[in-house]
Amino acid sequence: MISALAKFDNITAAGILARAALAITDNPAGEIQLPGEASIREAVISEALLAHGLNPQDQTPQALERLEEILDSERESLVQAATRPALERLSIRGDLPSDLFDIELVRDISDFHGPKFRAEEKLIAETVRSPDREQHYGPPLAPGQPFLISLFAKQFPSQYPAKTFTMLVVGQRQGLKLVIHQAWRIYPSEVSLENTTTLVDLLQRFSDNFGIEIELGGKRGRFILAADLPKSDSLSVSWRALSGEPQKIGKRQRRKITLSCFTQKRPNGTIQAALAVAIDLNKYSRLLEAMR
Repeated sequence: MISALAKFDNITAAGILARAALAITDNPAGEIQLPGEASIREAVISEALLAHGLNPQDQTPQALERLEEILDSERESLVQAATRPALERLSIRGDLPSDLFDIELVRDISDFHGPKFRAEEKLIAETVRSPDREQHYGPPLAPGQPFLISLFAKQFPSQYPAKTFTMLVVGQRQGLKLVIHQAWRIYPSEVSLENTTTLVDLLQRFSDNFGIEIELGGKRGRFILAADLPKSDSLSVSWRALSGEPQKIGKRQRRKITLSCFTQKRPNGTIQAALAVAIDLNKYSRLLEAMR
């Protein structure tokens, strides 16, 4: 281990290295999180460069790229040293630092954003790596509650206040992997942030505006926290537009709805759907185009 990190446990040290590597490319997710981390980071970088025969004053793109590789290699060594079962126990409890997750996005997200996906993917990663707020469901203990799900939120300011938004990301923890099923931009002009105590409240508020009513496992609404599912190989869902809901779809444009939920198997073998929403993608797309 780099001597400047000797006083930290492997997980904390790996987080410092991960953020230092991100900061090299001016990624906002590399922001300082610990007291005195700036000076620790300087010592880490200096020691790492000298150990590999590099000049700490060299700021050329080639030197910075090499530094990033060195820091990533050191981080991987620390993560491997902290046994995988120990890391997975942290993940189950919701205590694993988010910058150690291997992030995976479901294909629906990339398909929806198309050519704009790469830019959106960067914002999603920043939200997970350096959230303003986060909420985690632990192991499956309480009936009727989601489990092993994490929510992250981060505000992205704009010089135009109306275009400032909060990115809300929702993912399922699978060991050291975070599989992201939902990522929504929350604009205050469209979704009120008042009295949203939790990030689940924020997701529900978003679905109240952009969702349609669904019926799932005997429960109905625009947002379903958790619902029992029948024992079958298929997921049966019904939905309908609420009465009085305006239809702003052109004659040649089909209405696009995305149903997103986490299908979870409880320890007793029963299946539930958690954090289920059905979002009107036409309406959400119009908002994104207007704000962009």
